Amino acid sequence: MASNKVHLTGFESVNKELRRMRSQQAPAIAQAIKDTAIYGQAQAVDAVFNRYGFKSRSYVDDNIKLQVEPRFLQARVYSRYRASTLTRFVNTRRTRNAKTKPARQVSSGYSISLLRNKFHIFRGAFQFTGRNGNALMAIREKGDNSWRDIQQASYGPSVAGSFGVIRPEIDEKISHYLRDRYTKHMT
Repeated sequence: MASNKVHLTGFESVNKELRRMRSQQAPAIAQAIKDTAIYGQAQAVDAVFNRYGFKSRSYVDDNIKLQVEPRFLQARVYSRYRASTLTRFVNTRRTRNAKTKPARQVSSGYSISLLRNKFHIFRGAFQFTGRNGNALMAIREKGDNSWRDIQQASYGPSVAGSFGVIRPEIDEKISHYLRDRYTKHMT
């Protein structure tokens, strides 16, 4: 971590003036960084939610975190790298008429959208409860009737992976916002 001290060797009056300038501008810079970090987190949540098919905005908001360190004039917007289960992307459960009793509806898979408004139908998909109590989804291939042989559940993109994809899109907006907030706090 770089030091945030301003120092110039051999010139005491210049050092004194640099310290005075820094002490005058540091509060404005710190406030601009704090405001921009909050704005950046909101922009990241909106961009991830609008691009990917997460069912709830609160899930994305809970997994994109904010850390501000005004002492070092730093702020971080970060997210978790754990993959999201496919159950977070389910739109509708698909049903069909049963072969033995035509009036009875049976499960025919799920309609899932990993990207917002782009649906894919997984015909052999089914949900089950995992060992730690969370809802998982697996996909059974045609002719595979054994539920014991399911090796692993299917997962969608993580919030961090989604954040990494949209980061270049929101970078320019956030830098403009930082400039605006800094000029506002300097006046």
